[in-house]
Amino acid sequence: MPLSFMPIKRLYRGRGKYFAGLVLLCASVLIFLVKSTQSRLIWDREASSKSSAAQTLSEEKNEKSFLADAKEEVMSKAKTKPDEDYDEWCQARDYKDLSDHQVFDQFEEWMEQFEEISRDFHVDFKIHDHPNFKSFFQTGLKLSRTRAKVLQRIIRGDPCKALEMAFDEEKLKSLPGLILRNMEVWQSEYADLEAMHVCYDPKHPKGLIKRTVRFQNGKNFRAWVYGKRLNLQSRKGLSIWGISIGDDLAVSDLPYREKEIAGEAIIALGDEQIKYANEYEKDLFLREIRESERRSSNRSHQVTYPLLAGSSGITQYYEKRYKVYDGLYTWTDAVQIANAQNGRLATIDSAEENRLIWNLLQTASTGTDSTGASLKYAWIGATDNSEQNGSAWDAETNATSALTLQISAEEGDWKWLGEGKDV
Repeated sequence: MPLSFMPIKRLYRGRGKYFAGLVLLCASVLIFLVKSTQSRLIWDREASSKSSAAQTLSEEKNEKSFLADAKEEVMSKAKTKPDEDYDEWCQARDYKDLSDHQVFDQFEEWMEQFEEISRDFHVDFKIHDHPNFKSFFQTGLKLSRTRAKVLQRIIRGDPCKALEMAFDEEKLKSLPGLILRNMEVWQSEYADLEAMHVCYDPKHPKGLIKRTVRFQNGKNFRAWVYGKRLNLQSRKGLSIWGISIGDDLAVSDLPYREKEIAGEAIIALGDEQIKYANEYEKDLFLREIRESERRSSNRSHQVTYPLLAGSSGITQYYEKRYKVYDGLYTWTDAVQIANAQNGRLATIDSAEENRLIWNLLQTASTGTDSTGASLKYAWIGATDNSEQNGSAWDAETNATSALTLQISAEEGDWKWLGEGKDV
């Protein structure tokens, strides 16, 4: 039987069409799958973006809700209607304790976990860039923002409590930069303080005292005071330290701050870090600081603190102020030597100064009398010379004037010069 190729050709052509149909179908399916996948990716991105935006809006809403609740709480407790006069100063006046707010315990707990993570995994301050810690970081960031808002209100209402609750400088240094921006800032400078009495609220006839502080760099703060500085009036060159958040500054009621840096005892006064070696030196120096502020309140608005220029610390400062001569002199000789050095015999005005001078004398050389007996005495402003009625010395002007007072001293009967009282 002769073979015919026609059917084979037709079959081949038919299969070609079949194959072409399969290819076309597969391509259509592939295109559909790719489009579906792209649509899904686009949808996922949009959904993720919407979810992220929703989360951000939720966080902002929560923060706004907190602020609204806080304002409503203050207003309700003050029982007054909000108006343009009800500003930060009024909020401070009507403040209710917020030191037990839950955010402080929550952030403290977060800090403990952060320190543990830092030790265990040796992560750096860019911890928020690590995907495993992103959620943890976001929690700390949110807590730090809320904590800042609450602590700022505590600064206004109870600055003493705010200082107690603040983190120390070393602990703050360990925080990531974005969180550190929301934390309190320690301040210590010489500044000008202005106190202004205002009276505009009929419900508070005594009015308010608004205080502002201007630092040397030109930065201004609302100053919130307490304790020994509660009635502080305007001053220039005042030593101030405390913590600030935003435009609010909690001012310590002490002009100085005692601290330790690298194992050395330090007194922070204004922007100075002053070293000292002995407690009796520190005690007298702190007394002089307090006296400086007391004198400024009586005479002028300018505060003049003890000048340590050219001294490396309090020890050298007092070594320059007091000099011990270890020779054997009469009282008259001692007065002449002191006058020749443009000085005077020591005037002991306080227990702190007495302690300092006593310690200086312990290191002085020991002399001997005519019999060879050991002597360790020093002349100060006292005499048993009946011819000496003494003089009055003004410590502020360094001027002396003769006294008409009859001391009538006798040998062994010591009198204080200038007063005539028994020693």
